[in-house]
Amino acid sequence: MDLMSIREYDPSMKQLWEDMFVCYAKEDLEDTLPEEVLRKEIARDVFLRNQETGVSSIAFVMAGDKAAGFAIYQVDSPESDWCKRPGWGLIREFCIVPEFRRRGYGKALAQYAMEKLLEKTDRLYLTAHDEAAICFWSACGYRDTGEDFTNGNRLMEKLK
Repeated sequence: MDLMSIREYDPSMKQLWEDMFVCYAKEDLEDTLPEEVLRKEIARDVFLRNQETGVSSIAFVMAGDKAAGFAIYQVDSPESDWCKRPGWGLIREFCIVPEFRRRGYGKALAQYAMEKLLEKTDRLYLTAHDEAAICFWSACGYRDTGEDFTNGNRLMEKLK
């Protein structure tokens, strides 16, 4: 196994971020928007702008020098374009590249994002889109509320 590490986004990672987000959106989210829209209007204009203004953070889990996944996390606030629970920490987007799944990369990245959020708040939530995600997040200490959230995914919570 390659040496695993967590790296916070920095401007030198812009191309990596855009490429990973486009793959994630097309494969995991089954998004049908054109690549240019995903790249510019969502990866750059939403998520990078949120990163640059401190509204959210992007972290990568690395396998040596190769990105194995990413997480976008934030504490909900009115400054965000996604503020559903002000003051709550949210893992907003989470992706592990298929070849790195079930090898500890997801758990390491999830733990990192949760620790960062728990420095600022004692209540966390996220939404899970399928049974595999619900099982993963349950193993990370989240509780399935049994409720569907505003985005149609299952609401999960974790209290400190």
